[in-house]
Amino acid sequence: MSKTYLKSDHFNGGGSGLAFTFIALIVGLLLPPEALHNFDADLGIARFRIALASSAVGLAVGAVVTAMFTKSIATVSPRATSRDDEEWEDRPLEGGGWAMPAFGGYARANVQELEGRYVCFRRSFANPSIINAYLISIGWDVEQSCLIFEETERPDVAYTQRGSVFIPDGKPFINLLTMEKGDMRLITVSRPNKEGLAYGLILTLSNPTGVLFIPASAPIVLRKLDEKTPTPHLGFVHPGTADYEWYQEQLQKVSPNYGTIGQI
Repeated sequence: MSKTYLKSDHFNGGGSGLAFTFIALIVGLLLPPEALHNFDADLGIARFRIALASSAVGLAVGAVVTAMFTKSIATVSPRATSRDDEEWEDRPLEGGGWAMPAFGGYARANVQELEGRYVCFRRSFANPSIINAYLISIGWDVEQSCLIFEETERPDVAYTQRGSVFIPDGKPFINLLTMEKGDMRLITVSRPNKEGLAYGLILTLSNPTGVLFIPASAPIVLRKLDEKTPTPHLGFVHPGTADYEWYQEQLQKVSPNYGTIGQI
């Protein structure tokens, strides 16, 4: 679009010169001889000098107009982007790519240690003595150019989530965000420690009765799994069940170092 405007502006610059020349010729024909003699004794040369001077003025005006429009188009061009977006577009594809600035602008090479399978667990909103444990997979999505996560093996399968991973620069936390049809759910946890444990909070909606939904938050922990780490007990984990005490011990570590819930 900007190229079309620039061509039009160059045409207007040349057109201004021609318009001034045409007007000068008419003025030269209308001026009385005594006025023309002020330019030259020869009336023909006098008229030529008036036309030449007017053409120069027209071209100068046209050049100024063109320069002003060129600057304006450069300012409002749809290609203009923020500095962060320009830097993101110019980054090399080392490690498979970079996340967009909105996701934190992180390089895949710098977050590959986050990719993998995790067990995710928190206390049930309906009954805090029961722990809800399921799996989360984190991996790089080429199309979105960012890390994404996906939940599996949830006992409450209807609430299974899938979303994007946001990693703010300079903060030791990561955000797992789901956005769908106006609904949002956020898990904010610390970066995994050397044991692969990440502590934080979940902010979501609870469905205590019928169609009633209320905002709810609770401590939550992710633990990265590898070949040496057996998958712990999943589902609704009750007291006395394998891994229950370990789950409780880790959840108690969330506050106050990794998250806090204000008292009412």
